[in-house]
Amino acid sequence: MNVPSPFLSDEEILTIAEPLVQSAAIMRWFRKNGFVDLPRRPNGMPLVARAYFDAVVTSGLQKPAAPEAKRAQPNEEALRQRFGGRLRVAK
Repeated sequence: MNVPSPFLSDEEILTIAEPLVQSAAIMRWFRKNGFVDLPRRPNGMPLVARAYFDAVVTSGLQKPAAPEAKRAQPNEEALRQRFGGRLRVAK
C-alpha cells in the first residue's frame, strides 16, 4: 500500500512553482497565490499540506486580497494649531 505523504515533496513544489528554484522566490509565489501562513522547512522550502493545497487550488479557498490602504493624509487640525491657522489646503 503506497500512501502519499501528508505534505507536498520538494519535487512537487518545484514542479508547481516552475521555473522558480530558489526557496525564497517559491515562498513569495505561494503567498502571492493565496497560500498564507506557510511554515518553512529546514531547507527553506515551504511546508505545504497536501489537503490545504488541494482545497485552495480546487475550491478557491484563497484569502481575499487585502483592501487597498487609503493614502496617508496630513492631520490638518494639527497643522492649523502649529502654524496658527495660516494653512491653505490645496484640493
